[in-house]
Amino acid sequence: MKKLKTLLLLSMLALVVGGLSSCSSDDDDSPKFNDVTLVAGSSQQIANSNGINWQSENKLIAEVENGTIKAYRVGEVRVASDKGSFMVKVTPQYSYYTEPNLNFGASMQSVKNQMKGYSLISEDSKSLTYKGTGYTSGYLYSFENSALKYSWILTSSSYSTEVANWVAERYVYVTDTDEYIGLITPDKKILVIVMPMKVGSSWYYTIGYQKYEKDSSNAKVNRAPSLIEDSGDNYTLKAEACFDDLRSKL
Repeated sequence: MKKLKTLLLLSMLALVVGGLSSCSSDDDDSPKFNDVTLVAGSSQQIANSNGINWQSENKLIAEVENGTIKAYRVGEVRVASDKGSFMVKVTPQYSYYTEPNLNFGASMQSVKNQMKGYSLISEDSKSLTYKGTGYTSGYLYSFENSALKYSWILTSSSYSTEVANWVAERYVYVTDTDEYIGLITPDKKILVIVMPMKVGSSWYYTIGYQKYEKDSSNAKVNRAPSLIEDSGDNYTLKAEACFDDLRSKL
């Protein structure tokens, strides 16, 4: 877990302060601001942009500094000024994983419909587990009152670098403890935690998702995550404690 934290922080730092740089030019002196697509961590100079004050609708995805677009995280955002506006689409460098179903509140059948291309490993009234492909060992879904509450990606603990790079260019770091790394999506709608999980004799990383509701009526006062074991039914309790802890820090 310590290695993953270090890699994640280094990856996030690289996205913010580094990256490729490219410049565009135009012989026409009149302002023309076309939509732009950039890879996370890269930058591009805006042509005909001297003296224009640009404002990004979400600086967690991309922003403009001194006429240079800086792409931070995967997503789309509008950049505007009194001279015009354009869209910036930020695409990923890394595609090791595919996000699970994040339509929280969805029915079990709805999740099954989305996951038709995957092999169902287990099912009960409160959960679904699917076999993953590539770097993904599996997808896990937890339901409460027949509605999707948690979604998870399960991956080998040997993929610390892959997890760190993939997470860093998609989510915003919030906090970390000995038990988990806490993040949130750039639109601040979904909580994300990364934590270890032991299955049999093997260790995995789980990337977990829950809808962010600041004053959630579902929030519980749990024991500290460090006091809950990592396996079995206790893992769900530990995850809930980590999500609650993360929510308290936002």
